[in-house]
Amino acid sequence: MLHQGWRGQVRDVHSSQSLQYLDPALQPIPMGAPMLRSDDAMQHPPDDLTGPFVNSLPVAAAAISTFGGVFGTALVAASGPKAATADEQQVALGEGPGWSALRDRSPVTVYDFATANAEDWPTALVMLQRTGWSGVLSFPLFTSSLDIGAVTLYLADTKPLSSAEITNATHLAGLTAQRILAGAVRDMDTRATPTAASVTHPSGRHVQQATGMVAAQLDVSVENALLIIHARAFANAQPLHTLAEAILDRRVDLCHDEDDQHRTG
Repeated sequence: MLHQGWRGQVRDVHSSQSLQYLDPALQPIPMGAPMLRSDDAMQHPPDDLTGPFVNSLPVAAAAISTFGGVFGTALVAASGPKAATADEQQVALGEGPGWSALRDRSPVTVYDFATANAEDWPTALVMLQRTGWSGVLSFPLFTSSLDIGAVTLYLADTKPLSSAEITNATHLAGLTAQRILAGAVRDMDTRATPTAASVTHPSGRHVQQATGMVAAQLDVSVENALLIIHARAFANAQPLHTLAEAILDRRVDLCHDEDDQHRTG
């Protein structure tokens, strides 16, 4: 969910860049970079953010999430339900390869979970080891001074990507960051109130809607409501979107949970 003040920050970044470079179809390949395996890697529908990665790189799945800042924290897109669930666990935990990649603005590569030692995200590593994938790569999503999130690529085997493939993935991540920013700019120009999920995945919208509902029920800020939902999902080892859907369907009432805690605390 985009926080208050997003318009000014997005406008500042937007004004510092040519509109040409907010359109991925017009973005040039970096000088000396190898060609993508598929020449039309970026010829996907505007809302297909993961297709370029899974179609041009030797990866099993891809997911994109935003991590704090003006874009909030939410799953944005995923190539399949398994990748969506794994990335939502990163969102719920507040740690993982995507978080580290964005913090350092540098790719995180773990090709073999069995021998990995992720000191920055030990809980997320345990979760990822249970997914059945062999490893993971995360690339930061940012543009200029604006941090957005990360794209996480899930691997079916432990074979490392080549340096050319890493370069391509890094380039695609840059294009994806610009596509997300361009979507926010379009929303700004039409006076819409954009969301992290406005570029995307239904589960992101469910999380946002549930966050608004919990904020109203508990009379707390949106940020605190999201923290409450994350905590509940983590405590129950439950995918974030599953809990959000249960809240929206009124099968889960966090307001009563809070009342019970106050009575028994």
